[in-house]
Amino acid sequence: MLLEGEFTYYYGDETFELHPDEMILFQKNTQIRYKRVGNHQNADRIDCLMFAIKDDLLREFVSTQLVEIEKDREDYTNGVCRMDDRLIAAVHSLRPFFELPSGINPGLIRLKVMEILYDVMLCSATMFSRILQMREPVKTDIHRIVELNYTSPITLDELAYLSGRSLSSFKRDFQGIYNETPAKWIRERRLDRAYHMLKETSMTVADVCYAVGYENPNHFSRLFKNRYGKAPSEARKSGKED
Repeated sequence: MLLEGEFTYYYGDETFELHPDEMILFQKNTQIRYKRVGNHQNADRIDCLMFAIKDDLLREFVSTQLVEIEKDREDYTNGVCRMDDRLIAAVHSLRPFFELPSGINPGLIRLKVMEILYDVMLCSATMFSRILQMREPVKTDIHRIVELNYTSPITLDELAYLSGRSLSSFKRDFQGIYNETPAKWIRERRLDRAYHMLKETSMTVADVCYAVGYENPNHFSRLFKNRYGKAPSEARKSGKED
């Protein structure tokens, strides 16, 4: 996070320009070359802070805070993102920790770093998502993950991430457990639930569509008819007749 001066970073074949009030994210355990230039008044004046975020702190943050991860926005160009006023103020509030380090409580430092994470999340949803993607994945039970999320409009990539696996590992492990692909299992499980809801509730076809994780009623109706040989509205009529 740069407050004064300018940096040019060289990472492989890529070059990144960092200006005042901007921040950049790098994967840990990577080698970065850089060139720095002071501000216009003082060629030697550089003011920046670097944070190394440990996985345990990141897991604690995600589990204890009201974390809202948005879809990627166009606010993350070439790895560099501009800091907003709130994040800049939070960074400045850390000066005493560097100028007068003696007597600082480690617990307070941890809280301040979590504050920085929260402000990064609010400043740039895309950069915060990148931070989460860089952490060491913790594998969780696939059965629990898919049972909790199959009625949500969630992608296989997101399910793999929630399970702590790469997409290829998730598909392989899922196949080993259910003996079918995750896409087919989710589709059939959603449609079975939809069939039950149409017969047992007074919800509209559109409401049932959204409730089982589909976002387009026409697409839902086509899938339903392919599986059951009749439209969702016809399944409701047959349910009433039964």
